[in-house]
Amino acid sequence: MRETFEWAEGWSRSSDNFVDDIQENVTLPDCPVLEQEVVNTPFFGKIWYRRRFFIPAEWKKRAMQVEIDAAMQTTRVFLNGVYQFTRFGGYQRFVIPLNENILYDAENVLTLEVDNTPQPDCPPGKPWRNLDFCYYSGLYRSARLTVTEAIHISDPLAVSLTAGGGIFIRTLEAGPERALLSLRLHAVHEVDLECRWCLAELGKREFPCSLQVVVTAPDGTEVGCFGSETVNLRMNTDHTFELELPVDRPELWDVDRPALYRVECTLWAGTQAVDRRTVRYGIRTLAFQRDGFRLNGRKIELRGTNRHQEFPYVGNAAPATMQRRDAWLIKQAHYNFVRLSHYNQHPAFLDACDELGLLVIAPIPGWQYFSLNGSFVERALRDCRELIRTERNRPSVMLWEVSLNEAYPPGWLNGEFHRTAHREYPGDQCFTCGDVYGWFDDWDVLFFRPGLETDKPVLMREYGDWGFGGNNSTSRQSRGGGRTALLQQAWNFQWTYNQLRAMPGVIGGATWVMFDYNRGYHHQLEQSGDTDFFRVPKYKYHFYRSQGAGEPMVFIADDWLPREGEDKVVVFSNCDEVELLVNGRTLARRRPDNGADSPYNPERNSPGWETALLDEVDESGGVPFDGGNCHHLPHPPFTFAGIVHEPGVLRAVGYRRGEPVAEMTVRTPGPAVALECRVRTDGVEWQADGDLIFVDVCSVDADGTVVPGRSDRVTLRIDGDAVMVGSPVRSLEAGITTFLVRGRPAALTACPAE
Repeated sequence: MRETFEWAEGWSRSSDNFVDDIQENVTLPDCPVLEQEVVNTPFFGKIWYRRRFFIPAEWKKRAMQVEIDAAMQTTRVFLNGVYQFTRFGGYQRFVIPLNENILYDAENVLTLEVDNTPQPDCPPGKPWRNLDFCYYSGLYRSARLTVTEAIHISDPLAVSLTAGGGIFIRTLEAGPERALLSLRLHAVHEVDLECRWCLAELGKREFPCSLQVVVTAPDGTEVGCFGSETVNLRMNTDHTFELELPVDRPELWDVDRPALYRVECTLWAGTQAVDRRTVRYGIRTLAFQRDGFRLNGRKIELRGTNRHQEFPYVGNAAPATMQRRDAWLIKQAHYNFVRLSHYNQHPAFLDACDELGLLVIAPIPGWQYFSLNGSFVERALRDCRELIRTERNRPSVMLWEVSLNEAYPPGWLNGEFHRTAHREYPGDQCFTCGDVYGWFDDWDVLFFRPGLETDKPVLMREYGDWGFGGNNSTSRQSRGGGRTALLQQAWNFQWTYNQLRAMPGVIGGATWVMFDYNRGYHHQLEQSGDTDFFRVPKYKYHFYRSQGAGEPMVFIADDWLPREGEDKVVVFSNCDEVELLVNGRTLARRRPDNGADSPYNPERNSPGWETALLDEVDESGGVPFDGGNCHHLPHPPFTFAGIVHEPGVLRAVGYRRGEPVAEMTVRTPGPAVALECRVRTDGVEWQADGDLIFVDVCSVDADGTVVPGRSDRVTLRIDGDAVMVGSPVRSLEAGITTFLVRGRPAALTACPAE
């Protein structure tokens, strides 16, 4: 049977070559160079990794491979000092077969030369100084050794089969009474090099093989057991089993109830079970139409965001727990889809999307670069094939973005991307999308462009940032910018979201961006995120929370610091009414804003919609929270005008059908008296071994209220088996700063930096 050995530990790393030199023991995921918080000049160069391992003699007739989940971004592979091949591409899993050049009953050495230098013949391909994100370095995801019997279920990335290899499940039909699934499973009889020279004789033997499939419902109940006919498999041959799996009264996967089935596939050779794989699968149907998107026949507005996978200091080398926390934060903000900008992302993040009910736009790597050289084109098409073969069983993936983002290659290549996707995923449940500025409009779903005329559904892939001033966008606000700056950011997105929902044929859109991140071409962080780089929310995050129809919520977008004269207080809520009180006294109780829609700035043209083809950008700031531009919002904000500050407690109470259902208070802070540590797990329990966690250090007054005016330099003392990652001294921003900690400390103590 199949055996899988996780290879997170046991690696050594050096920066010279693969001979024995100065080495450091590392655990995956590995970041060979800790970067600064703001990356102006990232590390580029070669890093050498070694893994020593023992192969017992009894494995000689078995098939073995090493799976590398990602390495940035050109990897030369050596086994026992012998060069094997070079992998081009830094975002996709790849496999290293071990049956040749392996030593049995002895120690072996796998060596990887990993080079993150940008390659013009490998997507994304663009030099980092012109790139809108960073190429980080190293073996930044997981690795494992897989050992199978000679007869086994193939890996879809180890064979070259269109719409094949491994296990491929599709939903043919799904209704309340019955669903019908299609299952393809590719079995191979792999032989070692010695046997290949004897196939004329050995290949005469036939091995009767069959497939058994057990389907288990989300509650653990077995709902179906299916078997195939027996086929005879000779050495060095293969067979694709094809079954249809009916499921009675299915639980359909939905954004509100992401039901996941288990499909267990057992491959038999005669009376012996030789391989077993289990796939989690969500039964659902998708339909993209001009009047909206439908999931299982139910019309759903697509409200989404974009995500880069980087984290402070470690870049892309964050463990699975951190990936899952990002997905949880996105779901908590009441987004229902995420665009993975602009490359394959961590499998743990997509696992969490499957589990949470978060739809996904899955792209191939690419950003504002295209080359007609044959190597680049072939690798881009390979990326397209491998993306679909890797993620095709995920219920969360709704769109395949098989285009080079903002690169606009010739139409024939876009056409081949589109056709390749449909060849790899046949049937009516494959939907492609991509840039249309190259004037290729055959995608199944088009991204918006000014002046677009089409009868196809249109999606806004990015909105809210560039159109408000380009690199000086008023949407780019730091968390420490204060109340006025954060309201400005939230207003830009509210204004655009309101406009977007009124546009005929536009079925949804994605904000740019969810988390602040580093840009290769700019000396500052991109700060249009719902959160800062350390995942601390800004007001914008709570605006989108309020647009969901789930649990009632209110959020006061105010720090309630002293200010002169009359001002406004903005409350985000999904309630019918909100009452505003100060020190227990009611100031007003009102229904949501209901003012007229108007231009962003009446004295100028309104901002453009996309990140290209803009004649003019608007960095004026407009007229934030004027009580209007909300008629098309699911839940307009509540703008309370003419409020005079009074030190004390500001309280907002949300009502539904006249009953109080949610509340929030904001307190005018007093003098800072302490530094308080707050650990954020963001929906995923803290794992002791190798986990990374954010620890907020807050300057607080005697009541525990954060004092936002503080900008002191502080440090964090860690007791126990844990270490700090990145800068040991940080400055408070709006009274809060965040440290990155690896492991589980016994105690945390914050103190002023000396």
